[in-house]
Amino acid sequence: MDVLKQSVVDDGLRLIANLNLRRIAVIDVGVDGMLSIAKECQTLQELELHCCGELALKRISGFRNLPIVKLIECVDGFYSAHISDIGLTILAKGCRRLVKLELCGCEGSYHWGGGVRKKHKT
Repeated sequence: MDVLKQSVVDDGLRLIANLNLRRIAVIDVGVDGMLSIAKECQTLQELELHCCGELALKRISGFRNLPIVKLIECVDGFYSAHISDIGLTILAKGCRRLVKLELCGCEGSYHWGGGVRKKHKT
């Protein structure tokens, strides 16, 4: 699978951010690209992220009006990531209008006392 560098994806997102998108799906996006979309696409209804991991949740928290988020972490064993309760809390506090969160291929865990205590597939 060919994947563009994060900087190239971010540049592309900056270019299309002013189109006032309703739905977008991206792979391996960086902070700058997500901030551009969050800032300019206030009416975005659905965000689908592939290969992004826990740090993506901090980026998504800038979408105040976003109702649907899909995190797809595993692509045929090529990539996988952990999503913790801390990351989900950040997401919930930022995306106040979130009504649907779909986790696909993500390994879930919770942090307690600084360490990961439990893991399960979602």
